[in-house]
Amino acid sequence: MSRGDSVVRCAVVPAAGASRRFGGAKLLEVVGGEPLLARTLRVVLAAGFRPVVAVLGSHRERLRPIAGGPGVEIVENERWRRGMGSSIASGVAHLLGRHSGLSGVVVVPADLPTLEPAVLEALPRAAEAAALPMAAVTWPGAPLQAPAWFSREVLPELLGLRGDRGARRFLRQRPDRVATICLERPLADLDRRPDR
Repeated sequence: MSRGDSVVRCAVVPAAGASRRFGGAKLLEVVGGEPLLARTLRVVLAAGFRPVVAVLGSHRERLRPIAGGPGVEIVENERWRRGMGSSIASGVAHLLGRHSGLSGVVVVPADLPTLEPAVLEALPRAAEAAALPMAAVTWPGAPLQAPAWFSREVLPELLGLRGDRGARRFLRQRPDRVATICLERPLADLDRRPDR
């Protein structure tokens, strides 16, 4: 085990998809002067989660230089075509196998250009305050979704995730076990190229 007892709260950033709707490697898109993946990893690290596991797949050769850095561990998901669920499962398996002091994991989609550290910081606090094993975000008119916090007790269940829905279906099937962070505005993802 590496750094077992010093690890408390970690993160998994699934970044393995092909970005078909976007038409290419959307995580390389420059947002606020930096590639979207670099921005996401910076936000997660600023929120105090370490290590951050960046799960790469489709565009791994181009994303690896951006993902590498202090506090980030890279995992390659050879089964990335099976959907985001397999990437989350790969990242969680990596953390469970290497960090015995793990208290939980925040799962953060890599394509949220407006995400800020405060949202991520609030997730484990909300779960703890409600004495629930999970916390997720929502906003008016939206169902539960990631970013989401999963305490250690539910991490083994994430190992079976499959498909394109990632953790979304998992959260929605267990609403009585999920604390909610209600945001005023949606956390829009970057699914299509912005008009230029």
